[in-house]
Amino acid sequence: MKLKVNIISESAFSIGGHGVDTAFREHVLALGERNDVLVRVNQLGSADITHVHTTGPYGLVALVLGGNKKVVTAHVVPDAFVGTVAGAKYWYRLAAWYLKFFYNRADKIIAISEEVEQSLIRKLGIKSDKITVIPNTVDTAQYKPAKDGKRLARQKLGLGSTDFIVLSVGQINPTKRYESFLSLAKQFPGFRFIWIGGTPFKHLSASYKDMLELTHKQPANMSTIGPLEHSEVKQYYWAADVFIMPSNREGHPLAVLEAAAAGLPIVVRDIPSYDSNFGQDILRGTDKTFAHIVQRLHDNQVYYREAVELSRAIATKFDNASGAKQLCRLYRQLIASK
Repeated sequence: MKLKVNIISESAFSIGGHGVDTAFREHVLALGERNDVLVRVNQLGSADITHVHTTGPYGLVALVLGGNKKVVTAHVVPDAFVGTVAGAKYWYRLAAWYLKFFYNRADKIIAISEEVEQSLIRKLGIKSDKITVIPNTVDTAQYKPAKDGKRLARQKLGLGSTDFIVLSVGQINPTKRYESFLSLAKQFPGFRFIWIGGTPFKHLSASYKDMLELTHKQPANMSTIGPLEHSEVKQYYWAADVFIMPSNREGHPLAVLEAAAAGLPIVVRDIPSYDSNFGQDILRGTDKTFAHIVQRLHDNQVYYREAVELSRAIATKFDNASGAKQLCRLYRQLIASK
């Protein structure tokens, strides 16, 4: 018998272009590939499983009026608001109270990393037996470049065939450390740096004016573009030589999975949240060492190929088929439980 799963996300009819929206769309895509699941999107009412991604009013209604069993993916924890949303320090406690209330309405909470799991337990007081860790996944096949993909992508985007291109994808806010990327661009005037992403929440974003001013200080070899549709972002993955995510706080970033699937060497800031999901299958650095890593990737082909192999390991581990299998196992366990 097919599982009837209703997937809920307010990003489908409100502000998109952020990680939660991408995770929701990948979830729909992943379950849609299975022949044992009937997927519904944003339909309140009868279902075996109601699975919610966003914590707004529609998500809350879905938890109250949803089907047999209710699941929430915890993309957001209280600390995620700080440095992302304007004035977070003033309403942090209220947000924490609401998230605890919201998540506890579910029969099962999915944490996208072990660090998120610990935050749910320590910051919100949620019982550990209510939480299961299942990382985000992507349809890796759609990001795999064609045989001549780099040349064609660069031709389509108007990029030089011999440029060494360093790419980053993410919102422009203090936690993403856009200024670190900008600093790298200044250190390598002979390389091309491209940042894809903007400020989808505009004045609600933390330090919005300051971030906007930073974009006006980028050097001639750097471009800030977007946000873009995923079909367009893929072209930049295929055109690039290196992917960098300088963020100082992440859960389980989908952009890293996308870049890995595209076969790019990946450089991230060395932060604890990557320990459980990526471990040593990724190049980790700091503001002091990013430049050295980029230079080495440019100069040393053996080092570059080794980094690409690490990315292949990430892409294999976090493909949608693996994620969907874990989710369906969880769904059936919930249905079987009293």
